[in-house]
Amino acid sequence: SSCYCTHAALQPALLEASRNGHIEGVRLLLDAGASPSVQPQPEGKSALHAACEVGDEAVARALISADPASVHMISALGGRTPLDVCRDNDLSGWRDGSMLSDGL
Repeated sequence: SSCYCTHAALQPALLEASRNGHIEGVRLLLDAGASPSVQPQPEGKSALHAACEVGDEAVARALISADPASVHMISALGGRTPLDVCRDNDLSGWRDGSMLSDGL
């Protein structure tokens, strides 16, 4: 983080950027130290969960690249992984395996 933003402020911002498809914001927040696997309250889900819910593969790929283990993170609310959410939303990268294998 920087003198302008605490680590605590990064997580909700990363969640919002991921939910709204702001790939450049996601990259900046990851570079500043935000974690793709943290689940800010009261949301109870990670930025990767949010990206998968809205079907944003570019954001999901950036988050997975930053923390590959985040695909297995179980949501505090609902007990589902981002992988479950992507399969439910029929993202093509999860169907054919490319989301996990394309350079990750």
